[in-house]
Order: sequence, then structure tokens, then C-alpha cells
Amino acid sequence: MKHIRSILYICACGLALAIPAVAQAHGGSVTGIVKDEQGGVIPGADVSLQGSDASYPFVTDRDGTFRFLSLEPGLYKLAASLAGFKTAQRDVIVAAGRNADAPLTLRIAAVTESVERAHANGTLTVTPAQLQYSDRLTMVATVSPPTPFEP
Repeated sequence: MKHIRSILYICACGLALAIPAVAQAHGGSVTGIVKDEQGGVIPGADVSLQGSDASYPFVTDRDGTFRFLSLEPGLYKLAASLAGFKTAQRDVIVAAGRNADAPLTLRIAAVTESVERAHANGTLTVTPAQLQYSDRLTMVATVSPPTPFEP
């Protein structure tokens, strides 16, 4: 009889330890880093994870990293954006008890503005195709001088 009690005690302890382990494996996670095209990290990027029933926002930290924890298993859409960059998107599959590593790369957005300068003889318009960038702070327009405007 004492032997049966010992076996039951061991089984009860094993079951008590197994229940929390099963509960922990229920959710999955998504982590990653947001970088630019040159491989530099991008802090402050808005990252969102969209599931079938919920959306989760996150802002990357100073190392450009993000993390979404305790997610229901399933398919999610991950997106990152920041002013001056094109939005990056990808699909991520979350599995129970697993981490999905999902890095994102942001590419510099195209210039969508034009520059106009009023002139006594007419208006000079510069389109994005006529702009050259020598660095992130300087724009140089390559256009011909305006022709005189005659009413």
C-alpha cells in the first residue's frame, strides 16, 4: 500500500509540473529589428502586427528592435513605417511556444513634391525627376533657366 501511495504522489507531482509547461507553450512571439538599406538600425519606427482579431502597435527602441509576446498561433501581417521611408510589410506565422524572428528593412521613400519659384517672367517648376541628392541634407535641382513668360 505504501508503494502505491508513492507512485500516486510522483504522478501528482509530475502532473502539477506539466500543467504550467503546457500553459506557457500556448502563445508564440514575434521579434525583430528594423534597419535601413545600409544596415543601420532605425529607432522610433512604428511597427504594427495585425492578426485576424487584433492589432498590436510597437515603437522600436534605440537598437531598432521590436517584440510582440504571448500571441495566439496564426498568420499575422507585420508592418514598419517611419517618415521619409517606404512602409515595409511581411507575413509572419506564429506557432505555439515558438519565436518568429522577422527583421524588416525600410527603404528611402521617393520624393513626391515639386518646387515652384515665382519669377517676374513666369514660374519655374522642378519635379522629383530633376532633383539630385548629394547627401541627406542637400537637394540640387538640374533644370534650365525659365524662358520669358509673355502674356
